[in-house]
Amino acid sequence: MTATSTRVVIEALHRGLLGREPDAVGLAFWTQVADSMGIGEVVTSFVSSEEALDASVARSRVRDPRHPWSFSQHAEVERFLHLVCSSALPNLFAVDVGAADVRISNTVDLVGTLGWQGVMIEANPVLADRLKAALAGCQVTVVNCAIGTYEGPAPLFLGINDHISSLLRQSTASWGEVRGSVEVEVRRLPKLLDEIGAPLDFALLSIDIEGLDFEVLNDLVDTSDYRPHWIIAEWGPEWEIASMRDPRFGDVAKEQYVMVARDSGNVFLRRRGAI
Repeated sequence: MTATSTRVVIEALHRGLLGREPDAVGLAFWTQVADSMGIGEVVTSFVSSEEALDASVARSRVRDPRHPWSFSQHAEVERFLHLVCSSALPNLFAVDVGAADVRISNTVDLVGTLGWQGVMIEANPVLADRLKAALAGCQVTVVNCAIGTYEGPAPLFLGINDHISSLLRQSTASWGEVRGSVEVEVRRLPKLLDEIGAPLDFALLSIDIEGLDFEVLNDLVDTSDYRPHWIIAEWGPEWEIASMRDPRFGDVAKEQYVMVARDSGNVFLRRRGAI
């Protein structure tokens, strides 16, 4: 690339991802990186940077999750969805394990806009604080802890941005550099749900905890009477061949749940006999 085109790309990255103009020191630094390592290294560094993540979160807050998000005149779409869910489910209670923050949570629209109740569990204290601030006034409890198959303190390994963390170092490392760790409290999901008084047949379980999803799901259904009607679970890169025959599912999960949909990373399970 020419010096002019390199400068144009660096300025565009600053404006598009960071929401600001580059200062002279930053422009000189990233120009040197581009000259020595290539412009691809510059792009990768920008995309995975904490400043880019913070800027993205700030942009997401332009839409308050506690307000209607559709273009209907008086939030008719939201009201209709709420009525449909109310008639089809025994309750409107969601449990979000690995909730992240308002930008990518699978349940934030349910509790923020559609009025569901629930609990959002996030191990990273930075993200847990963001959830608490964004959903103040909603009928949701935000719990800052990790979920595992035991109880006690453990290191949470932090990845290339705040959305990447795991109790398993190798799971965090699979996404890139491990930035360090922070000690967190690990809880078993059945015990935590007992403490908050969750309904046994709660409507939705969303689980995204980087490598421990199956262990935690099996621990819930194998050792307790909790039976969510719907489950959204992170699967991983081989989602296209996902099935309930996967050996990571325990016998109870295989007997009581059916896989009804998949997307590029998650599977959707429905309890047998549930609508």
